[in-house]
Amino acid sequence: MLNKQKNPMTISQWLNRLLFVLLEKQTDLSKLDKFNFSKQEEIKVVRNHLKEAFLVFKKNAIEDGNPVMCKIHDSFRTREMVDHNCLGCNFADSTWLIHNFLRTYRHQREIKHAYSTLIILAYFLVERIDEFFKIIKLEEPYRRENFKILVEIRRWANFLKHPKAFLLTHHPVFSFENSSKNEELVKNAN
Repeated sequence: MLNKQKNPMTISQWLNRLLFVLLEKQTDLSKLDKFNFSKQEEIKVVRNHLKEAFLVFKKNAIEDGNPVMCKIHDSFRTREMVDHNCLGCNFADSTWLIHNFLRTYRHQREIKHAYSTLIILAYFLVERIDEFFKIIKLEEPYRRENFKILVEIRRWANFLKHPKAFLLTHHPVFSFENSSKNEELVKNAN
């Protein structure tokens, strides 16, 4: 299972790319002309974003039918244990959870459900990576500076896990960062 790419993406790079596709890219949404888009438009936007995320994930996180996280096996190889260890398998399991969810993009219908689920699945992987960093004593300032995407995923997951006052909202409207409709959303919310 050697990487055939000249410049393989690191976990941080492909998580960054995935989050970019999901949270920042303004494909079809910025073209919507209505303030409240229809259910069909929401379905289209969600499916297009998740399809693109799936293609990015599949290209960068899965190689030769296995998660790139399995390459950790190669780093801990011994004469007795050729290609198997707990780190690689745990990271691979989390990778498959994300992959298996993303491949259901054709069936996703709602911004809230699809993105909440994906963020929580990404958070499972982040927690495993973070625990590994603690084990190897990778210093917190270094982690924050060089693995910013892990911090961002953790913050989104914590918001979903601990909604605090957001629990008091009634039928919130979900949008995307930098959407042309956000100004109108804020105006109508007041």
